[in-house]
Amino acid sequence: MEKPVRRRPRRRKKTPNSKQLLIAGCVIGAVALIVAACIFACTLAGGCAGEQPQSSRSELKELTVGQFVREQETMVVHTSYLDVAFPYAFSDLIGVEAVNEQTAAGLTFTVTINKETHKLYTLWFNSDAGETAGSFDLEDGYEPARVSVAFYKPDSRFKEDDRTTFFAAQETINDVLDYMEKDSRFKMN
Repeated sequence: MEKPVRRRPRRRKKTPNSKQLLIAGCVIGAVALIVAACIFACTLAGGCAGEQPQSSRSELKELTVGQFVREQETMVVHTSYLDVAFPYAFSDLIGVEAVNEQTAAGLTFTVTINKETHKLYTLWFNSDAGETAGSFDLEDGYEPARVSVAFYKPDSRFKEDDRTTFFAAQETINDVLDYMEKDSRFKMN
């Protein structure tokens, strides 16, 4: 005679009771409340220790281009940010236009070749475009704006003389940056 297989009684899985759940909820709530209070206090104090004040990129003032004034052999362009300059010899060829985007501003230098305007380079403030040239204090209390230069390629239809003119005009970026260095708010890289 075979013995009947004896089954073990099923044990119920241990589940937390309502008292344990209430305690866990209180602990989680207390931790969340402490973290929220720390963040709020840090915000009221104007930033936590070790944080750098962040510039409000959306608060850049509008960049405008003003007068072009000849000063000896230099053409000085007055803008709402700073003055820039390039050799007067290029004054018949080079133009400067302001570019205002949502979080950045720039000065686009153009050249006129064969009665057509072509972009040479853009001097950007607070943009990630182009190669970094330095930094510039736009306003007190904000981080200096990154200054960068984005270069453009010559038109593929240019003849050799036109390409030479384009590249000679594009080299005026060196004069622009040299002139900017005279402004104490600009720091060259």
